[in-house]
Amino acid sequence: MITGNCSISLAPLSPLVPFMAQAPPSPLDIFQTCFKYATFASYVSAVQAARPDLNAALLVGHTTLRVGALADLSRAATPAETASMRQAVAEALQAGAIGLSTGVFYPPACAATAQELVDVAQPLTGGGGLIAMHIRNEGDDIEAALEEAFHVGRVLGVPLVLSHHKLMGLANQGRSVQTLALIEQAARGKSVCMDCYPYTASSTMLLPERVASSSDVQITWSQAEPSAAGRFTEGPGR
Repeated sequence: MITGNCSISLAPLSPLVPFMAQAPPSPLDIFQTCFKYATFASYVSAVQAARPDLNAALLVGHTTLRVGALADLSRAATPAETASMRQAVAEALQAGAIGLSTGVFYPPACAATAQELVDVAQPLTGGGGLIAMHIRNEGDDIEAALEEAFHVGRVLGVPLVLSHHKLMGLANQGRSVQTLALIEQAARGKSVCMDCYPYTASSTMLLPERVASSSDVQITWSQAEPSAAGRFTEGPGR
């Protein structure tokens, strides 16, 4: 069982940080009130104590690190904030994490630059772990997003996992001919692989751009509008 995908990990994040006063920002809010591990080592200890029936391989999430380190998620990290996140990655790897996951597609991390990702992930270099990247765009601008991921993996010199390879929106159906060719070409020079899911649906934040490109939308839950839970509607893409 791989956990901590797409930049969302349960640790390291203290419930006492300002962003957590009421609820974690989306997409971390899928875990609701589960954030109680200020260090990755304490999370690993909790997993070991629970004695799960499955083996677990744990990723540390870049968004989780950002929420804990930045006072303003709408900008790139400062050098001091970057250093704090980099140290947290080193500590997570020491505690047993297999690598870092990113999610610059999501609002809490979309202001992060490629250089921020490289600087934060520096402890991975030299055999420290892999980087699993939920890329910046999976629709019209997917090729530029893939190139950014290839660049980060190449500069770090670590295995790159693309999480997940897909193309969003009816207008982009069929473009995998081009994107898979780009991935194959990138994999000739370094370790690049991907995961995917075999269905034409996803579960994520209710972002306006996602609604605009979707054929159907279902709201599973909403803290702001609880009565909207379960509503199902045809999107503009149908």
